[in-house]
Amino acid sequence: MVDTETFRRVTTAALFGLLLVSLAGVVYVAVDPPPAERPHTEAYLLDPEGNASEYPTNLTVGENASITAGIVNHEHEPVTYTVDFRLDNRTVTEREVDIPDGQRWERSLSFTPREPGRQRVELAVYHEGKSDPYRTVWLWIDVTAPDRSSST
Repeated sequence: MVDTETFRRVTTAALFGLLLVSLAGVVYVAVDPPPAERPHTEAYLLDPEGNASEYPTNLTVGENASITAGIVNHEHEPVTYTVDFRLDNRTVTEREVDIPDGQRWERSLSFTPREPGRQRVELAVYHEGKSDPYRTVWLWIDVTAPDRSSST
């Protein structure tokens, strides 16, 4: 049978070892804390007033419209994005934007549909030289032909 003194020493040594491991874990987290959130990027489209409600959804061929495109960098580092704004799968404008971590980029983007039909207005965001979009957001618009009737 194990005597009481030996049992106490083994138990004390085990508890001391657990205390050291716990203390090492606390020091590690304090020195190199995990990110508060997983790295990600937000991409969004807003109406001209900055809301997500009154998008231009019914237009006439040749009618100019605007939306606000936005990107927020939560990647825990600065990122250079390529922003491709498309109407009906054709690029309207493309640019590179440098966004520091935690910062927001917003721009008003204008477009003019040239033909009638249901068309997709799309913001494709590419992450530092990648060939596939990292984030894509879109909305649909219905474009009608101009009324050619004239009242006389």
